[in-house]
Amino acid sequence: GFTIAADRRSATHRAWCKKAEIRYLPAGFIVGKGRIMHIGQPRDPDFINILVQVLTGRYDPILQEEAQPKLKQARRSRKQKNWRMATKWYDQVVTMDPRVFSMVALERFEMVLVDMDENELAYEYARETLIDRLFAADAAALRMLAVKISEDPALADDQRDLDVAALAAERSLELAGSRNPDALACAAAVHFHRGEYREAIRLQTQAYFNARPVEKAAHKGLLNGYRKGSQAAIAGK
Repeated sequence: GFTIAADRRSATHRAWCKKAEIRYLPAGFIVGKGRIMHIGQPRDPDFINILVQVLTGRYDPILQEEAQPKLKQARRSRKQKNWRMATKWYDQVVTMDPRVFSMVALERFEMVLVDMDENELAYEYARETLIDRLFAADAAALRMLAVKISEDPALADDQRDLDVAALAAERSLELAGSRNPDALACAAAVHFHRGEYREAIRLQTQAYFNARPVEKAAHKGLLNGYRKGSQAAIAGK
């Protein structure tokens, strides 16, 4: 997936590798927002993960370094069950940049729901703070929330509010567009977990037809799974 260009006079190597004191090849520079975001080896799995995060606006090394002490305090307070301080530190990190720290917001949500066992408080945070405000214009973050609620094994069945998951998935689909395969697949998954098999199959079929050729096999596998799940549910009745 990388385009390779030859630089016979080594101008690029001098301008990038030598200035960065890189002593190994291949070396990859990920650039975003007018600055170097990451230097590493393209074959490293973390390199691809960071590249995706940069492309989606979820990676900022300066912000992340600045946030580390606060995030460390949040996790320490969570471990000590000091919920007030943990909440305070989590909120300080998330408000630095809700897009970059969307996973931290989900971590805070999980703390309230799982560790504190406060379903009502957790879903109030999910609806009013995440869906309506922090994630309101972030289709991918809304999908992450929907998936966490409906599929995360850290949650018990009685901790899953699939109505809130459906709301997040619907908002994501509205933002991303009715032909976006990721948003369609997310909505399909939530409907499947709600036992709404016909709607899950309909949405996943659209996701399959709108997916890029390289992604079609994965979407087809999900679609087949929903069809089998529907048949098993009918047979069980």
